[in-house]
Amino acid sequence: MRAGHPQRARPAPRRWGGSPGADAPGRSRALRYGDPEEIAAKNPEVAEAVAEGEAAKKVAADTEGLSAARTALELRRAQARQALVEGAEPSEAQLANIDAAVETMNASLSVLADELVATLESGEEPSRRDAMAFAADALDTLINVEDQIYDALTPSSVRPSRRAPSTPSPTSIPRSSTSSGRWAASRDRPRPRLVDHRPACSPGPCAPAARSCSWRCLACRLGQRLWLHPHPARLREPGCPGAPCAQDRDAGRAHGRRKADVDSLDMMRAMVGGDEALLQWPWEPPLLTVTHFWTGLGTLPFIAAAAGAEAVSSDIHDRSIRFELVRAGRLEIVAGRFLGLSLLLGVAVFGSTLGVWAVAMLGMINNPPLEQMTTLLSMSPRLWMWCLPFCGLGVAASQLTANVNLARLIALAAVAFTWIAYGVIEAEVLEGWMQAVAESVQVLCPRPGSGAVGGPAGAG
Repeated sequence: MRAGHPQRARPAPRRWGGSPGADAPGRSRALRYGDPEEIAAKNPEVAEAVAEGEAAKKVAADTEGLSAARTALELRRAQARQALVEGAEPSEAQLANIDAAVETMNASLSVLADELVATLESGEEPSRRDAMAFAADALDTLINVEDQIYDALTPSSVRPSRRAPSTPSPTSIPRSSTSSGRWAASRDRPRPRLVDHRPACSPGPCAPAARSCSWRCLACRLGQRLWLHPHPARLREPGCPGAPCAQDRDAGRAHGRRKADVDSLDMMRAMVGGDEALLQWPWEPPLLTVTHFWTGLGTLPFIAAAAGAEAVSSDIHDRSIRFELVRAGRLEIVAGRFLGLSLLLGVAVFGSTLGVWAVAMLGMINNPPLEQMTTLLSMSPRLWMWCLPFCGLGVAASQLTANVNLARLIALAAVAFTWIAYGVIEAEVLEGWMQAVAESVQVLCPRPGSGAVGGPAGAG
């Protein structure tokens, strides 16, 4: 012990059952990383530095300093574990989720440290941007694990601590202690609670009893596939690979994160051809509105073509078309079938908004109900108009054969061919008269209309 620095009196450890010396039934859980008192007794100087918050100043550029820093880290980890178990009294499932979150954090920080060490050992000096990216990734990892720990605890577990401030506890640490400035305003804001469905999930895919977490995963999984979430690996909670974590069910935070991700913006800018108005438009509506809309742009053409392929071919197969032609011409019959299928597609498109809106309200938090519904309804006419040309392709294919399956196959192939043909025409790989013919055929491809349908009002 250093001269002039007497040992501080440690607070008496919390006893269970009221009797002195009575151990808790689950006290062994609190000592997973060792007994803090034993570690402090073996290393009094390190314990004093930890109590004074000066552990970082003890690190020197030699082996002795690094060993002291490692001991200080072990002591703080043991104290935090003991304070968590004795102060919050988590259940076994909650403690397992917290341990998994901490292990994930340690693995992520180890990867970041290895990358930094490899860069320094190679002799390459990190740029200012590299240093900022490293710091941002480290802070993001710490904030993410902090959110997972608080979300794993029930509201009754997070209560004012009776322990000394020198010993960390789940509530003595500021809510966003790793953040500053823009995070300080939201530190004391009450956090909405979620139904904890994680104990029902197995370490592998969700168990049959945990079907409630499967449909909740759908929105965020679609967001991952459409690059709406820049870091898909962070969307999974420990013990439930398919379930989105709480901050990704928070529509506001997920929306702000995808706006702030530079790599995502650069990728989207390349996809839209550098049009800034078209680039900024997807960031304005709610998250599930954009996910629903972009998913519809890719799937509705095939659905509409498959539905249109059954318009006439089935009547040709059973020869009932002969009786229909007695009273109406071929053009009238085909036009009537197309109009009927168009109305059915419109009902399906508008009806699908109810399912998306229900997922947004039940599976996400901080989602504005009225804005979510109005934006979904505003996108439905675009999706309906977008699928009509492909429905026409299906109706045309149904007139070529009496086999419904063959007509459906021809319709789906025609949809794929129009997209391939549009890409070949836009690439301008053809020369001479072939390019002239291709430009004439281009007006028959429905694909160019997606630029106007998929952009802001008045674009294209």
